[in-house]
Amino acid sequence: MSDKKYEEITLQIHSDAKMALEGWTHWRWSPEKTYPYELTTKVFVKLRNGDVHDKIALPVSHWHSDTTAMSSWFNTHSADDPNGDDIVAYRLEK
Repeated sequence: MSDKKYEEITLQIHSDAKMALEGWTHWRWSPEKTYPYELTTKVFVKLRNGDVHDKIALPVSHWHSDTTAMSSWFNTHSADDPNGDDIVAYRLEK
């Protein structure tokens, strides 16, 4: 494994651990799981572009659309695209 790849993996592990400590769950879309929990479950979200929506919890459905191109739960942007409004992490409302 190259040093660059090792560094990328290490940074991702540290980032995921920090998010977990803050109560965030890393989100990855899959055909089997197109959004977390139920559509009525209230969540806070972090977007790929760096925006954090953590003031008011909104239902999962607020960020969802049956059209994958319109759903923020569907990761349509590449990992290095800072302009993407894809959800990369979520936290349940307490």
